[in-house]
Amino acid sequence: MSAKTPRALIACEESQAVTIEFRAMGVEAFSCDIQESSGGHPEWHILWDAKDVLLSEWDIVVAFPPCTDLAVSGSRHFARKQADGTQQKSIEFFMLFANCNAPRVAIENPVGIMSSLWRKPDQIINPWQFGQGVNKKTCLWLRNLPLLVPTQIVDPEKNADLRPGYGYSQWLYETSCLPHKDRAKARSKTFSGIAKAMANQWAPLLFETQTTTLAPGK
Repeated sequence: MSAKTPRALIACEESQAVTIEFRAMGVEAFSCDIQESSGGHPEWHILWDAKDVLLSEWDIVVAFPPCTDLAVSGSRHFARKQADGTQQKSIEFFMLFANCNAPRVAIENPVGIMSSLWRKPDQIINPWQFGQGVNKKTCLWLRNLPLLVPTQIVDPEKNADLRPGYGYSQWLYETSCLPHKDRAKARSKTFSGIAKAMANQWAPLLFETQTTTLAPGK
């Protein structure tokens, strides 16, 4: 009898960057988002709320919950978001992934309040560790997954005064030039080097015969 193909849920990912890389590794991966996918594979996309899709059985969940209400970069708006309950809803959504039943889980978010409200991340990575010279600290909280090993360390781009009075990286500047409604979506897309590393380093674990029961998480 042939082995069962492992299934991966890549939650809150309209770009399908990680989904495509896991598919290339032979995993039955599906992106999930309340937005239509932009990755070119709608047949691999679940257009639904991730909290409902989590109820299915998955061998791994890689989640990118919205960070708008959680990242320290938006701290000037925290008082308003705490008062109207917006931040609490985002915290509860983040914790759905932390408490889900999947044996292997990775949650990605920028530096933010979950490090103190829940626990410190297992790892903080940057795109420049994976072949793309961008400074963008990214936190990873992991369950039964190893830390990502850098694949190609390059010189990070240097901040340049690309707008009077501001020091921006080229990537941040370029996304700042987009219409305001498109900036968050552009900045949330996973860098291709990180997406490939996630799939190349974590997908093989899903094909291994489990001889011990995986820990339920931290």
